[in-house]
Amino acid sequence: MSHSDDQQSATLLRMVLPRMGKHKVPTTPHNYAVWYRYLEGADPKLTKRMDALIEAGARFTGQLNEELYNTFVSECNLPHMSRIRNGIQEIIGDVSESLTQAGDRADSYGGTLDQFARDIDAGSDTASLHRKIQELIRETAKMSRSTQQLRSDFDDKNVEIEELKAQLSKAREEACTDPLTGLANRQALYDAIEAISIDPASSDALLILDIDHFKQFNDNYGHLVGDKVIRFVAGTIKRQAHGRAIAARYGGEEFVLVLPGHTLQQATNVAEHIRRTVEEAKLVRSDTKEPLSQITLSCGIACFRSGESASDWLERADQALYHAKKHGRNQVTDESMLDALNSKTG
Repeated sequence: MSHSDDQQSATLLRMVLPRMGKHKVPTTPHNYAVWYRYLEGADPKLTKRMDALIEAGARFTGQLNEELYNTFVSECNLPHMSRIRNGIQEIIGDVSESLTQAGDRADSYGGTLDQFARDIDAGSDTASLHRKIQELIRETAKMSRSTQQLRSDFDDKNVEIEELKAQLSKAREEACTDPLTGLANRQALYDAIEAISIDPASSDALLILDIDHFKQFNDNYGHLVGDKVIRFVAGTIKRQAHGRAIAARYGGEEFVLVLPGHTLQQATNVAEHIRRTVEEAKLVRSDTKEPLSQITLSCGIACFRSGESASDWLERADQALYHAKKHGRNQVTDESMLDALNSKTG
């Protein structure tokens, strides 16, 4: 981010709290994010909605605030949250520098006057002039104490801003995380894929994994047990997400694992390890200790092709997954197998 971007963020941040206060909006992280985005003007739909609410004199209730957040902000937006954090830091730096300079000037002024008073004493100047100087010194002392209090107040505000930053960071993490599994959610996955820096000399692989016959499993054991199985599979996948790898819940019983720097064969080895780990697991109900039926996974793999979008990459891996499920499930299919099949049928 450029310095000008930081300054713009700082300017917006200075506007947010007064506007929220004017409309009696509680200063929670979610509300703060909504009003920052509104004043930023980056979302025409949010601008239109907020302008209409303000013009109508709407009361920003907890329900309305939550609706605005869920509608316009809740999807993971990494650059937006980064701008907020950097803007807060810009404010802290600006105010801290100003206070330090003001304090230094006051201290210097007091020292100069004190020296001047001593010089007057040594020169036996008039008593009235001496009293005037002493008065100025007292005023300077007051100024110095005022500045010290200002510094103390700023330290308190600094703590509050740090707390707000922590809350915003937590809100950002929650917005990017699947609550059941702790993996990245779908939106965070798309953002992360788009942000991957593709090295022409390397290969980046993407796996889509799906729990076989999961609907039937849920029907037999119930959704609570089903959720525990989803968490177990998610944990198994997450343990293979090293370095820049991204593990995400793609939806329902589907998961995605992005493996930067992996060839198709390396990715297949990882997929087979996950598949075997899940297949060989002996799961039991926590309440009755009853053994659960075997859990298996199907997986499709595709490597990134230069110039394609995230959705295109996912679509190719999904086609490989479809082939794996169509031809018996509990297996791994990579795109090279599909290419070979297509060449035969062609």
